[in-house]
Amino acid sequence: MVVESLQHSDVTYFPSIGVCEIGYVKEDYIELDREVRRLGGENNINFDVEDFLLRAVYYNLYHFGSFASYCSSYRHCTDNCIKCPEFNYGYFANKTRQPCSKLMINCTWNEKPFDCCRYFLPIQTTMGKCFLLNSIQLINRSDDRWFKMKLGSEKMQDFLRLEFSKAASITVLNEEDVPHMLLTYLMFNQLHSGIQQYINLNVQNVVNDEGVQDISKKSRRCIFPDENFGSKYKYYSFSVCVTECMKKTQIEACNCTHFSMIYDDGLKCDCLPSCNEHEIKLIGRTYKAEDKSEHRRITQIIVQSLPTQRYRRQAVRNNLDIVVSIGGIMSLYLGASILSLVEFLYFFTIRASTRQTQTDK
Repeated sequence: MVVESLQHSDVTYFPSIGVCEIGYVKEDYIELDREVRRLGGENNINFDVEDFLLRAVYYNLYHFGSFASYCSSYRHCTDNCIKCPEFNYGYFANKTRQPCSKLMINCTWNEKPFDCCRYFLPIQTTMGKCFLLNSIQLINRSDDRWFKMKLGSEKMQDFLRLEFSKAASITVLNEEDVPHMLLTYLMFNQLHSGIQQYINLNVQNVVNDEGVQDISKKSRRCIFPDENFGSKYKYYSFSVCVTECMKKTQIEACNCTHFSMIYDDGLKCDCLPSCNEHEIKLIGRTYKAEDKSEHRRITQIIVQSLPTQRYRRQAVRNNLDIVVSIGGIMSLYLGASILSLVEFLYFFTIRASTRQTQTDK
């Protein structure tokens, strides 16, 4: 890996963004309330069951050990009581979680508004259904739903401003990554209404020389997104690898997986980073209070300055270099070359066979 200066013609783009709705105990979940009432009749509701389902739907409210306590009192009841559902949690998650059109209020890029739900597309992750902006897991870069966010095109500080109606988690990503509940360094939760948060970042790109992909994964210590690895996701990334590791561990333990793939304690995954993974650094994070009566949450993501350098991954040796090196060593120590080796084989095989044929005649 070497560091090189960027040229004027080199282009850097704003990172991809993931948005996932998260649970907030002070929020009203009307659809979930209706579903719990349907379990026992319109005039009968069990708030313990509702709390249980809320924690099943939103991973951030789940607490190991207390989860089952909401249901234990009603496990054996018989007189018109509501018990905790034992299956079909995905149904309750779909009923409870907000669609993009209700979760995201406004989106602007450098003060220019754009249609949030045209560009933020749904995907299933360990955090439940999320919405990704500019993800190669969902669309190609040439697709008209890929939102062009070139850095330095208009301002010295480019920024993306997002407004939400519900509590949300915002994750800054590489374009091959997916939001993941264990990777929290660039994950920012926006819980309380009436609060603006400002996230300042620096971005440094990574590029790869052509010969890098010919080197073994073990030697280069990374995996290219388009290399085959066996997953429902289209492309490899570290977060995708950890997601698949979770699923494998859960299947081995109980022959099933959590509907949003909640992790297991003691999980160990042997995952390499993506070769295209850029370096994104958090510079700072600040908050500003607004009028809480507006019931909105605002996050503004700012790239502090244009990058002046980038990393380049180079192949020091490739297959052709190895052949040249072997030939040089043979020439130095043996006075021979690769051609001499060919002549040696020729002399003791084809030439010997020809000579034997002539002798027989």
